[in-house]
Amino acid sequence: QIAPTAAYRELRRSADLINAIQPGGPLLLAYPFGDHNPVVRTLARRAGYAAAFAIGTSAWSARRDPFALARLEVGAAMTADQLVVALAGVDDGYDRRPGPASVAAEQAVAAPKAHGRTLLAAARRRESD
Repeated sequence: QIAPTAAYRELRRSADLINAIQPGGPLLLAYPFGDHNPVVRTLARRAGYAAAFAIGTSAWSARRDPFALARLEVGAAMTADQLVVALAGVDDGYDRRPGPASVAAEQAVAAPKAHGRTLLAAARRRESD
């Protein structure tokens, strides 16, 4: 762990280097090893980042702090079925108030979630055999 002033300098220097290569784009940060805390999130905001990703297993949600976004780790050994199962738990972030848009959102995510649950059940059956 480093002092907040040193952390800010590193964040700002990285932001400046990214802007030199790709000016005007949103700056997205991935915390090293997923480690972050309220101080680091505040420093990232001040350094000009638009959002930051941690490592976590919680579902993505549009209501999450944009400086504490979970990201799904996908390793080389992960199968397509495992990826579908992992993604089935992701919150789509849509507004749940009644109306055509929320109904369409529900329908759009219902099939993949059901498919993920089916794959998970099949994997569990194979493990128990």
